[in-house]
Amino acid sequence: MLCDRFGRTIRYLRISVTDRCNLRCVYCLPATGVRWMPREEVLRYEEIAAVVRAGLQLGISHVRLTGGEPLVREGLVDLVQMLSAIPQLADLSLTTNGMLLAHNARALARAGLRRVNISLDTLQPDRFHAITRFGAIEDVHEGIDAALDAGLHPVKLNVVVMRGVNDDEIVEMGRLAVDRPLHVRFIELMPIGEYFSRERLVPSEEILARLSAFGELSPVDGPPGCGPARAYAWAGARGSVGVIGAVTQAFCAACNRLRLTATGQLRPCLDQESSVDLLPALRPAVHHERLAQLIQETVAAKPQQHTMAQREVGNLRFCMAGVGGYRMTAAGHRREPARMADVSGKSPTVRTAVARCELVMKPRTLATLKAGKLPKGDVWSTAQVAGILATKRTAELIPLCHPIPISHVRVRQRLNGRRVIIEVEVTTTAPTGPEMEALTAAAIAALTVYDMCKVVERGIVIRRLYLVSKSGGKSGIWRRK
Repeated sequence: MLCDRFGRTIRYLRISVTDRCNLRCVYCLPATGVRWMPREEVLRYEEIAAVVRAGLQLGISHVRLTGGEPLVREGLVDLVQMLSAIPQLADLSLTTNGMLLAHNARALARAGLRRVNISLDTLQPDRFHAITRFGAIEDVHEGIDAALDAGLHPVKLNVVVMRGVNDDEIVEMGRLAVDRPLHVRFIELMPIGEYFSRERLVPSEEILARLSAFGELSPVDGPPGCGPARAYAWAGARGSVGVIGAVTQAFCAACNRLRLTATGQLRPCLDQESSVDLLPALRPAVHHERLAQLIQETVAAKPQQHTMAQREVGNLRFCMAGVGGYRMTAAGHRREPARMADVSGKSPTVRTAVARCELVMKPRTLATLKAGKLPKGDVWSTAQVAGILATKRTAELIPLCHPIPISHVRVRQRLNGRRVIIEVEVTTTAPTGPEMEALTAAAIAALTVYDMCKVVERGIVIRRLYLVSKSGGKSGIWRRK
């Protein structure tokens, strides 16, 4: 069983089989376009199957194939057949824009695909063309019909709701679930990429209120799958409606998934740019033990919570399509994906790091601090606790840091003229050192001192955060000169 540091069981793997797409949806791809990944950098089907087998051995049970648009990749039916033949796989599903589904639905079902999610943000042909920048809505409708006829149940429709764009169709879209066995899921617009703004975000509770105005909704069990939607139904309806409040009602506490990009980067979180590179365990040949180690390492790096709710604008460093395997600049050019260093081949050893940070304050502030007369109480002990806590949370704050066990932390403060000097020593037994933990602890301890002293002086300067020394590991002892 795969469990992360917060007790969540991981059993769902989303796999991007390609970064390419035959649409250019406004919330997914920048208007400037993108440069697709070279084909030789994209995982081969045999490599994807190797990752799935390794995941199944560790506890993964559900797999979803995504993109880009997965059906633009040649031979996808062969991959479905390859994966569905693996005995331990409990569920195999597909997310598609539906444009090519009518021609592939029966073949996919025969190959072993269980169910599909189809993206459809509007029922108006002109609006569909405006949102997707390409395509005809008739192709999607034909894909929905073909999925139902092929028995790919449940058929779920994904609707990204955008204020001023398609929110006037919420009820009309929901009514698709009345007469047909369709499950319509309304998804909050996420702050990823250049398109997002708070003005366009329609909270899930508002979506539910609009649906309820059409008729009383009753909570129901959602259709099969590992999704986070809260499901409801109108009396007598053949399908259901649901909301996914990724921004306003985060479901991180129940998150059970990992994401594999088309280029072999395993991501612990949709909202996190960092990833673990699986390619060293896949090429030139599959190394099964190392692959399992890298998957476990990704699970260990899974953050407790994403930060979408705090953002006023979208993260411009990558776009929704970037989940398929590349990062974006604001101009739309590809960069190399961020990745964690591979430490699977290193042996755990005792390692220590010391870091310092300084605060410069006025004599009056220092006198108040030394006298212990600050309104918030004991500055020194609070800063010490803050520093210790920071060492334990560093991997959540710094995207490419490995989570490591902390065996010892010492936070000390001393006065030198107008300066408060904070020094933190951190020790671990791990394959990588605690330098970032020591630096993070020193910074957080200094910020805590500032927070408790700012009532006396807001002009306190925090400066000179630096590593003093490190020891352990192959590089031995290093000291700042």
